[in-house]
Amino acid sequence: MRCGARTLTSPDDARCVAEKLVRTLSRPFEIDDITARISASVGAAVFPDDGSDPATLVARADAAMYEAKRRRYERVRQGQAE
Repeated sequence: MRCGARTLTSPDDARCVAEKLVRTLSRPFEIDDITARISASVGAAVFPDDGSDPATLVARADAAMYEAKRRRYERVRQGQAE
């Protein structure tokens, strides 16, 4: 998947950027001849679908991140309006 836009205009754009971030961070890298690996979990919330104020959007993105961590193999989750 290629994320071409410089601005996010849809939930799909946010997911694309999050997936690219997770892929990039998951690549092994070298530190003093030691191969290191890290992982990342990303939660995203998009206005206005997931909330209409900053506190709600942050809370939904945070909940989505913890759901991604819980699922382990699905490292990107998007918040869901209640």
